[in-house]
Amino acid sequence: PTAWKEVWRDDFEGPTLNEKDWSRIGPGRSDWDRHMSERPDLVELKDGKLVLWGKRNSDTNADPRPFLTGGVWTKHKRLFSRGRIEVCAKFEDHQKGAWPAFWTVGDAASGDRRGWPWNGEIDIVERLNGDDFVYHTAHSAWTVNEKQGQNPKQQGKGKIRQGEYNVFGLEIAPDALIWFVNGQETFRYPRTGASDLQWPFAVPQHLKLDQQLGGKWVGEVAVETLPVATYIDWVRYLVPEK
Repeated sequence: PTAWKEVWRDDFEGPTLNEKDWSRIGPGRSDWDRHMSERPDLVELKDGKLVLWGKRNSDTNADPRPFLTGGVWTKHKRLFSRGRIEVCAKFEDHQKGAWPAFWTVGDAASGDRRGWPWNGEIDIVERLNGDDFVYHTAHSAWTVNEKQGQNPKQQGKGKIRQGEYNVFGLEIAPDALIWFVNGQETFRYPRTGASDLQWPFAVPQHLKLDQQLGGKWVGEVAVETLPVATYIDWVRYLVPEK
């Protein structure tokens, strides 16, 4: 498209999270959510920013986990399909074991009801430790179950400006997923027609924004450098002008 129309935006200017669009993410058993907590101090709205924290747990009697992290998602509240999602965010660079991520997952009720990975996952941004780049990845039953991560290549990278706000974009088009960093295209995952499993991304997606800590991919957490935060200035969704 040569022109886009903004149809939704959150600038995080209010005193509290807009619960019409967002919920806090609770704990799970995967690497990405094993430290997630709905504790209020892990998700802050401060000075017009959404701040997601990763902290050492100060009360392991109430919760035995060593770390607690904050995240929000639009699950069951706001879904995204054909169009462009943009997130303006800044990462801290000092923490070993930090793994902030912005990503979408297909809504099971809108697809074939089998859930992940059949309904797809699109990682807009995953940033490890203090790297000066981010990862972009497309997941599906084609890449996970059929192990076709190189047919076509499912992951790319994009350079970022460390210590500054960067704008991360994802365009969900009929024939490709296209990633952008600060307006420059950084990766493209095409629809090939090789299998129905390869392209579940027409299913409406919900958005997750989270500050993760530790796991097999990012490695151990350097506890002495906690807390760590991710700062999100705004999020918006655009659709092509007709």
